[in-house]
Amino acid sequence: MGNFHNLPAKANDRDFPGIGIGGFLINLMDYCATETMIRNTQELIQKIQPEIVVQDNSGFALLIREEAGKKLILDESKPLIYKKIPNPMPIHNVAAALKIKPDILIASDWPVKKLKDGDNREKEFEKKLHYNKKWAIQTYQFLNKTPNNIKLYVAYQGYTLRHMEIFFEAISSIQFDGVSMPIRNQTLGQTALFLMQLWKMGVKNIHLLGVAALFPMALAAFFARHFFEMVTMDASSYKDKAFESKYANPHNLSPVYVGENTIIDPDVKMDCKCSACKRRSFLYYQNLPYTYRHVLLCSHNFWATENMGQELHKHSTTVKSIINFLKSKTDKVRKIEELHGVLSLVEALKNKVIRYLEAAVG
Repeated sequence: MGNFHNLPAKANDRDFPGIGIGGFLINLMDYCATETMIRNTQELIQKIQPEIVVQDNSGFALLIREEAGKKLILDESKPLIYKKIPNPMPIHNVAAALKIKPDILIASDWPVKKLKDGDNREKEFEKKLHYNKKWAIQTYQFLNKTPNNIKLYVAYQGYTLRHMEIFFEAISSIQFDGVSMPIRNQTLGQTALFLMQLWKMGVKNIHLLGVAALFPMALAAFFARHFFEMVTMDASSYKDKAFESKYANPHNLSPVYVGENTIIDPDVKMDCKCSACKRRSFLYYQNLPYTYRHVLLCSHNFWATENMGQELHKHSTTVKSIINFLKSKTDKVRKIEELHGVLSLVEALKNKVIRYLEAAVG
């Protein structure tokens, strides 16, 4: 049985959701852009004592600028931020990691766009492959110039199993400890397909980007229990919801608005046992000044997400057990049926050639 960890993203010393709970995701641009930021991050890690620290490469900053039609640099001879333009290259990623000393470093990458058309996807994959294979290799080379205990995860950016095969063949000259992968715009079946392929390739550790919804988390928990040594996931939704005065229902993570002048569904019980909620009511949240409400909701929302992840992991002994657990927590029948079908296929076809599963999930 593998380990399963939830990592808060975008946390700071004012609203970090808990001491010694879960992990901590930092990214290059927001936590390591200057020497002062690096010192502050080192102090924050020492203060909050996370179970695991993952350093992300800030490749998403490149995608944001690209989609906005803004200038990119992509030049390792230039600083991390050059003329106010983000330039997150492997040399900057590794230099920061050697100071921060995270448990895991995600190799530099340039994310692919969200595209549906097959021809455009092929062009996008080929364009980014040139950089992603080079940067993965460079990250490995830079990291291994200095003795360290940092585990390296490579970042997969592609749309199909064939893209996955091409990418990993292109970086076959390097060794790595795990794989980081976004799951945005993927169905549960597609995510399961990629995870099965990675497992069949011998990958033992996975980091999933931006996972906090109930059903993708359930899928990740099942794979952590049965296929991988460790699965980590990160998301900032605990904080995003708090900004909107939304309380994550600890039973199913559905959002409950607890801002001023709203009537809360009486069927939603305030029975959370976390430190932010214990012996308190929804009315307490509603009457708090916004700043204090935000801080407490950050703590609660992360606790609810972390606790749900551990419960899903515990109840993932069989497909039947996790499905029964979800049935006791949510009335989303179609999503339960979808997950049930995906996990049943995974169990039935895990020892078959991957194309059978690919054909089954579509």
